[in-house]
Amino acid sequence: PASITPPAIPVFPPLEAMELATPVLHGHTLPIALVILMALFSIQRFGTGVVGALFGPLLVVWFLMLAVTGIQQISLEPLILNALNPVTAVNFLADQNAKGDLMSVMGHVVLGVTGSECLYADLGHFGPLPIRLSWLTVTMPALFLNYLGQGALLIRDPSKADNPFYHMFPDSFLYPAVAMSSLATVVASQAVISGSFSITCEAISLGYLPRLTVLHTSKTKKGQIYIPSANYLLGAAVFVVAAVFGKASSLANAYGLSVTMTMAITTLLVSLVGVRSCVSHSRCYLLAPMLMVMGGILALDLLLLISCVDKFFDGAWLPFAVAVALFAAMTTWAKGTRLLRASIQEELPPLAPFLSWLTTEPVHRTSRTAVYAV
Repeated sequence: PASITPPAIPVFPPLEAMELATPVLHGHTLPIALVILMALFSIQRFGTGVVGALFGPLLVVWFLMLAVTGIQQISLEPLILNALNPVTAVNFLADQNAKGDLMSVMGHVVLGVTGSECLYADLGHFGPLPIRLSWLTVTMPALFLNYLGQGALLIRDPSKADNPFYHMFPDSFLYPAVAMSSLATVVASQAVISGSFSITCEAISLGYLPRLTVLHTSKTKKGQIYIPSANYLLGAAVFVVAAVFGKASSLANAYGLSVTMTMAITTLLVSLVGVRSCVSHSRCYLLAPMLMVMGGILALDLLLLISCVDKFFDGAWLPFAVAVALFAAMTTWAKGTRLLRASIQEELPPLAPFLSWLTTEPVHRTSRTAVYAV
């Protein structure tokens, strides 16, 4: 369910910004977004490696643009660097809590941290090292600088709060910035789409989905796969969601609850794996510090989750409904498969009499090697 809204969300902001700059595009944002999404899903058959090689250099230029514009704004208002002090954030949240606006603020903070999970969606396609290097050396520094730059801009001119990101660019560079942003959104959506192929493949291996056609798009990376049926279904679902919601803010409401719930569930599962690992390797002395760390992370996850609950009827119900439907379908398939195998096992002859029969009766053997599909 968390794979339905992310591909559509990044496509809308640059188009909405272009609509503000060019009134001619008013009312045409949705059709253009659908065309971009159609093109995005149509190139999936070429594989993650081809898409990455095509858009990789573009992303480097894009993140350099983010960093440069952020540094420019920070130089004009260095006071924003106080935001790097955690005490400032704690004091700000305390003030908002005193005003009764803490949950509303945290609901907006969610949008500042969501998206990072897309990095790890492609873990099976590229491996951990490229993801760590790209995040630590390019992505995170550029985002830090750009977010600080937006804050510096708003300190100097609060009237630009409607769209601080694009207000950071000079008027003469607005159109190139929107064009670059539109192309970069294709890659942002690509991460979740290719990650959904990996999850679908794992679900097939675990017996929670029927066997689907899985195409390997790389001769050296076994994790780079393409599943046509999953691509078609996900594309259709994204099209419907984009057409129904029609703008980025509405999609963000649907996205926030699903992502925060995923974060909380992931923290619980990691804690469970950590406890089992400590016990199985006789490292119980690590249990207390690990549970303290994971407890702090879980508390933050739950805070973000609670802050998004009020958006349930504003669109957040959609991924929840999709999750329930997928859970019902997958568990039904798994249970049906187990019942079918049990029924087949009951109809098979006992193994011991069969083996004894092979030793007494002549068996016709061919001189060639036979391969049987199991």
